[in-house]
Amino acid sequence: MRVPLLGALVAMLALAGCGNEAEVARDRAQDARMAELDGKIEAVAARPAQADNSAALRAELQALQVRVAALENAPAQPVAADHSAALAELRKRLEALESARKEVPATTAADTAPTPTQPETDVTAQVDGLLPQVRANPGDQNKLSELAGLLRKADKAARDKAISELRALVAEQPQSKEARLALAELLTTRFADLKNPMDQGRLASDVKKELDAALKIDPDYYDAVHFLAILKANYPTFTSEFQTAEKELLKAVELQAALTWEDRFADIYATWGMWYRVQGKLDEAGAKVQQGLDKAPRHEGLLAEKQRIEAARQAGG
Repeated sequence: MRVPLLGALVAMLALAGCGNEAEVARDRAQDARMAELDGKIEAVAARPAQADNSAALRAELQALQVRVAALENAPAQPVAADHSAALAELRKRLEALESARKEVPATTAADTAPTPTQPETDVTAQVDGLLPQVRANPGDQNKLSELAGLLRKADKAARDKAISELRALVAEQPQSKEARLALAELLTTRFADLKNPMDQGRLASDVKKELDAALKIDPDYYDAVHFLAILKANYPTFTSEFQTAEKELLKAVELQAALTWEDRFADIYATWGMWYRVQGKLDEAGAKVQQGLDKAPRHEGLLAEKQRIEAARQAGG
């Protein structure tokens, strides 16, 4: 994970000059970041299974994976020994959450029968059946979401095969924004196979590289802008990715104006509120969340973020 050189130097000098006081501040910052991550995991876990097909949920899970990796691999703010167990527990819970998520098609009033759960032994066969369809049409977000969900439950060999297939597709069609975005999505399934923070950081960079490539092909590709905005906003606050996330957040809102409204668009406002909140800018955070609620008053992510902002106000008061 890249850290701005000046920021890293300032942080290291502060630690060297302030002794125990700096260590306490660092520990408190780590506590706050872990608490934020913990709350996000709880919010995702509480969502109904039907929400799993949304691009917003996929992006949020991917952002959580990146943030865990970043917390464990922050050279300017190394994780203190007493936080190691807490971070390990967060990672375990996130992996368990990803394994438990079920890719359920959206239901209608006329179709309320529960979807049967496929046996785990069928996962590889399902991947083999679905992978050619995604390769043939990487822009089909429903099939891509289904494949990513299966890969998170499959073994490493299945993940490697799928990613290799999408890498080959990108090599064949380097100007396909859909192929780039599909590869970025499937790459996130590899976090389950990586325990070394350096490897996780490199994987996060690979994901962002494909998103950047998709946006170079089409700067107005909404799904890629949406994905990247949420991803960057969930980086630790000291990274350049976090500090420049507002560019993508603003771009996503601008693009939404030309599109038919979808409920998932509200996740941008919830993310923007969070981005301001973790910086202590609670008035700005509240304003962004309210803008989202004006459009989607029952959106769970917005309501949850509004509660977090209120809790932060009370804690600060």
